Amino acid sequence: MANVIIVGGGAAGQMAAICAAKKGANVTILEHNDRLGRKILSTGNGHCNFTNLYQENTYRSKDNAFVSQVLDCFGVEALREFFERLGVMSMDKNGYVYPITEEATTIADSLRFELEKYKVKIKTNEHITAITPTANGTFDVSTDTYTYKGDRVILATGGKAAPQLGANESGYQMAQKLGHTITPLLPALCGLKSNANLFQSCAGVRQKGAITLYTTDQNTDTILDREEGELQFTSYGISGIPTFQCSRFAANALYEGKEVIAKLNFLPHLSFENFLVFFRNQQTAYPTRTLQTFFSGLINKKLAKAIISPKEMRSQALQEFNDKQADRLYKLLTEYEVLITRTCDFDSAQVTCGGVTLSEVSSTTMESRIVPGLYFCGEILDVDGTCGGYNLQFAFSTGFIAGNACV
Repeated sequence: MANVIIVGGGAAGQMAAICAAKKGANVTILEHNDRLGRKILSTGNGHCNFTNLYQENTYRSKDNAFVSQVLDCFGVEALREFFERLGVMSMDKNGYVYPITEEATTIADSLRFELEKYKVKIKTNEHITAITPTANGTFDVSTDTYTYKGDRVILATGGKAAPQLGANESGYQMAQKLGHTITPLLPALCGLKSNANLFQSCAGVRQKGAITLYTTDQNTDTILDREEGELQFTSYGISGIPTFQCSRFAANALYEGKEVIAKLNFLPHLSFENFLVFFRNQQTAYPTRTLQTFFSGLINKKLAKAIISPKEMRSQALQEFNDKQADRLYKLLTEYEVLITRTCDFDSAQVTCGGVTLSEVSSTTMESRIVPGLYFCGEILDVDGTCGGYNLQFAFSTGFIAGNACV
């Protein structure tokens, strides 16, 4: 039997272990936490949306073909069938797929039962100090207290996001020592920070809208991403799912030293023509109504007060505005700009942007193109998904491929 050592006991590592053990390998998981799958338990606020029916344009990487090949090998339906065989029924809510219990422990328990069934050895509180290829093609995996011998090694250490759950960059460091290239590691699926006065007065406000991120270079604007949904305002800046979705683009641009601007649209589905009709009707019906009260009929009151500047404009009557001024008001509501200073840190990020360069890994086996017998799966690779179960799907998919290919 092949001896397979899996470094990391998250979603990817457990899937790889199950697949390798089913094919007859002698499998050992080395996990530095005191238990496996801590991140699984926190996914989807404890409900664990482990995949999503909608799979187009939801993964960010420098090699889209790599991701497509991975999902073609083990995609959404294959994953749902896998868990059904383990006794877990699933359901979808607007494409988001959950265990029917809507409890993350259901997923965690099913994986644990399967690991026990195939007699996978689990070693927790093990801190890897070195992975050393030997002259005969095997590996020595050293910890603080012991050296494990393996014919194959799978690195499934995850990323840097959520260090409070045990995440760190040890996996990247190990990969780099073994000759792999690591792209910059940046927070993704996180909030964006700004020093704009808007956020101090609007902390706690939620507003449906759209966010467009762009950079300006030599008077040329380059759009990075646009997302729509519920924007959440905090004392530090902008949060909410639309912000999370585009945060990795802000992180990359800021890392490259570019100026990043967020353009906020609080009326994404209201055209200027319709706005003007509405505005004129309000002018006719309520000519002395103030601008602030007019804005409050369209957006949150706190937000309305904050975005009207200067202060005198708030008490200005609607009858005093002509069509040209109405156009400026519309732009204030649909093109409100704030400078992004940085992203939130890894402690509040959900995933890592960056990782092991995909060109150095086989998309069909997850084996290293540099070190034979070394495999990668999960967040350690330079792929990050949007919110909605995509990162778990990618972890399970790559774990499935690596576990089957290594034996």
